[in-house]
Amino acid sequence: MSSDSPSRPGTRLLGFALLGGAVLLVVLGLVGLRGADRYVVIDRFLGQPFALLLVATPALAASAVCLLRPLWLSLVIAISGLGVGCWFFGLGMLFTSGYDERQATRSPHGDYEAVLGNEPAFVDPIFSVRVRQTRGLLARQWTIGCDEFVNKLRWDGPDTLVLLWDDRENPIDEVGRVKVDTASGRPLSKSPLGPC
Repeated sequence: MSSDSPSRPGTRLLGFALLGGAVLLVVLGLVGLRGADRYVVIDRFLGQPFALLLVATPALAASAVCLLRPLWLSLVIAISGLGVGCWFFGLGMLFTSGYDERQATRSPHGDYEAVLGNEPAFVDPIFSVRVRQTRGLLARQWTIGCDEFVNKLRWDGPDTLVLLWDDRENPIDEVGRVKVDTASGRPLSKSPLGPC
């Protein structure tokens, strides 16, 4: 038996299964990266793409050990891949962790809600405002914007979301208003907040 051929057919099959699983996890991670801002279900289940990539990295490394010959080459590629995967995971956790949902306010008829979240920031807290549908598997969500001077939300009728700043010095200041479509919750007016 030559050193270039696999030792057992089961090892090659396991290698291809691990490779397929790793590719599937990477694809799901990319779907989560692209679709988390649009669909609520994707945000809930695939909203952590770096965790999916962290699981894909050892699966890819194990598939390299099963499929590549000679063994020393497969081990070098597997160890290098694990190191690069851990480095990317660390960067991802540094820049994307820490989102905290602070307030969810249902619209008057309950088909959608406004969500105030605390985005990760290095110095000052930054708050994001989203409107999301509350019913259905394909419920959508829209990001209205981010700002450091919005910390409360309330509805003024079925189609107007009021963005508020409340602190000890200024009891309640209105930052802005956003009109939303009463059927879907999609924002209709331009946001007074900056981009996220």
